[in-house]
Amino acid sequence: NDFCSGAPTVLNDDINVTDDPPVIICKGSGTLPMSGSETNNTPVAVPDNDTGGVTSTINVTESVTITDLDVNLNITHTWVGDIVVTLESPASTVVTIYDRPGVPASTFGCSGQDVDATLDDEAGTALENECYAGTPTINGSFIPNYLLSAFDGEDTAGIWTLSVSDHAGGDTGTLNSWGLDYDYDVVSAPLDVFL
Repeated sequence: NDFCSGAPTVLNDDINVTDDPPVIICKGSGTLPMSGSETNNTPVAVPDNDTGGVTSTINVTESVTITDLDVNLNITHTWVGDIVVTLESPASTVVTIYDRPGVPASTFGCSGQDVDATLDDEAGTALENECYAGTPTINGSFIPNYLLSAFDGEDTAGIWTLSVSDHAGGDTGTLNSWGLDYDYDVVSAPLDVFL
């Protein structure tokens, strides 16, 4: 029988049993990649031309060590080049993840509307260079302005704070929702098999 599942199995290998028995690692043993997520769906108005902006929080109750972090943003705004977004972890690490796309290449940045994006260090395109003609203007997966790997190795548990601010007059918006997708590893002891 299969040592992991107990299902009948035919072995096609010769096993030479010595004084050192073989270690059998089953699926579910060793280091297992896992993932978790949290979301805040409470809309918050982003005031026009206010660098102080607004904040929104997520209280993560799961306590694990981050191996990779992605941030999901859904923002309606009539000029996405006005917006700056920072993320602060429970350990007080602060990263600017969205910083006025199109600035300084142009004075006022990308003039398009709305953001529906996942910020992911492993994405193929930089957020800074995105300004699609359609709506939402920023739509898909993008590398943030500053990498989220700054949070790798930190504990997920606690209050995460997203700050959204508008840095030019004439356009307004709303942070509709945001979320965290985090990866972590779980180490499981190998299954001991005695022959």
